[in-house]
Amino acid sequence: MRFNVSYNGNGNTGGNTESSIHTYDVDNALTCNGFTRNYTIIYTYNGNGQDNNTEQVTSIFDGWASGADEEKEYDDCQSVRNLTSTNGATVTLYAQWISGSVTLPTPERTGFDFTGWYTSASGEIKIGNGDETYTPTESITLYAQWARTTSVQEIESTEFKIYPNPANDEIFIKSDLPIKKVEIYSITGVLLLFENNFNGKISISTLPQGVYMVKIDTDNDVITQKFVKE
Repeated sequence: MRFNVSYNGNGNTGGNTESSIHTYDVDNALTCNGFTRNYTIIYTYNGNGQDNNTEQVTSIFDGWASGADEEKEYDDCQSVRNLTSTNGATVTLYAQWISGSVTLPTPERTGFDFTGWYTSASGEIKIGNGDETYTPTESITLYAQWARTTSVQEIESTEFKIYPNPANDEIFIKSDLPIKKVEIYSITGVLLLFENNFNGKISISTLPQGVYMVKIDTDNDVITQKFVKE
């Protein structure tokens, strides 16, 4: 009596593993793994003048399991017997991987603070900050996001003001430039609140006490400033 073993790469990005034929009650080796799983990260620095660069992230093959999300049951090239008692059946084994990780870079840009790596040039989903560990699940392009570093003198020259500071339930923002969008971030760079149709104030009642960054997009500039929620 014989049965077949087929091999599923379970998210592999390359390679191939040939099926093997096994005889019942006889030790036969599984086909040695030929799959690979590599992801490419492209870092786009989004305005700081630095050339984009790429990083390869390689997953390590860890063995075979009877399901895509099961724990490893067999080592690579391991001898097995009697994976099924049905003559002519096909048993599918799934590759198990140890995912690769990277440490995200921390770029610099004169006159700006780096606020993290995102999934698009305009922001969208934040992946992480510089020096944090990131484990990709696919090839991806990451975009640096920046907040202009604005001095007190620059703020005063545009009659820019956030009040009250500290605040309890809401903050008011006054500027002689039209405000297009207001975003509030945690001190670690996590986007918490945003307002695309700004009418002069924004509610912060849902925020716990602490220090936050408000990012203000005007027609001519992007301004950031700290404030305190009491």
